[in-house]
Amino acid sequence: MPIYTPRLTELDEKEVRRYSRAEKIEQSLIDSAISDAIIYANPHGIFNIFDYDYKSSNIIFDNKNIFLRGSSIKKHLDLCEKVSILAVTIGEDIENEISNASAKGNYTHALLLDAAATEAVEESADLLEKIIEREANREGFFLTSRFSPGYGDFPLTMQEEILELATGKKIGISLTSSLMLMPRKSITAIIGFKRESNTRKNHNCSKCDKTDCNFRNKGE
Repeated sequence: MPIYTPRLTELDEKEVRRYSRAEKIEQSLIDSAISDAIIYANPHGIFNIFDYDYKSSNIIFDNKNIFLRGSSIKKHLDLCEKVSILAVTIGEDIENEISNASAKGNYTHALLLDAAATEAVEESADLLEKIIEREANREGFFLTSRFSPGYGDFPLTMQEEILELATGKKIGISLTSSLMLMPRKSITAIIGFKRESNTRKNHNCSKCDKTDCNFRNKGE
């Protein structure tokens, strides 16, 4: 698949505040972090689409099966006939800028820029997902939401296989010995293809198995 370079023109201020857990901070500081995030982010994304056997939780790849471990991913992909495996990163420049701000003692800006970077990679993944959705719709499918290694009981140990299926190395993503993606602001995920029109819904934290998520919506 080709490499996509989503263009970021704005970021959701409410999400930046939520990620930073600094909801009452001055507007000018939020604006500065968002502006810098848009400048320093360098979004790249890639995805591949595979047949999927939801009864056995196997991705069909190169005439072999890749088994997805965990009951939560099995539940998430129930009735799916295909899956898309995606990888997205916003590069290293923004990481360096966060480090520079922290080294200079500008800890508030570093915190807010880190939060804005998180929103930037999520927004980049959303833009890539719209491309995947068009591909799915052309074949009569609708999408599930994204699901990444580490959610629920979908083990982080599958990160290497997921990154390989997405061909994430083509956009500069690597994996550390502790299974962390580098650059740090990177995402891998699975999206299911179903033939049901009611599957594409907004994420509901109250129904998500990942109760220890730092970004869990309040009240849910």
